[in-house]
Amino acid sequence: MGEAVEAIAVESKCPDVKVGSRMVFEGPMLSVKESTVACCSAIVAMYPLILALRFNADPSAWGHPDKIMAQCPDNCSSVVFELRKISR
Repeated sequence: MGEAVEAIAVESKCPDVKVGSRMVFEGPMLSVKESTVACCSAIVAMYPLILALRFNADPSAWGHPDKIMAQCPDNCSSVVFELRKISR
């Protein structure tokens, strides 16, 4: 079925996004069935990185061999996400 990208919250100061919260992107679409949260601020900030992973960017260019770290831009309720490609 191809590749998907998963974003998992690994740090959170946000009352709405808990550590372990997950967003799964199938191509350009958010998988509502597989995601436990959908934060528009985080998605907008992360989407260029999600696209990079979808089109086979090497995560090591961002300092990790198999993931890209991204942060929500909300400075009062910031969330740090791990972005990884997942096989289907």
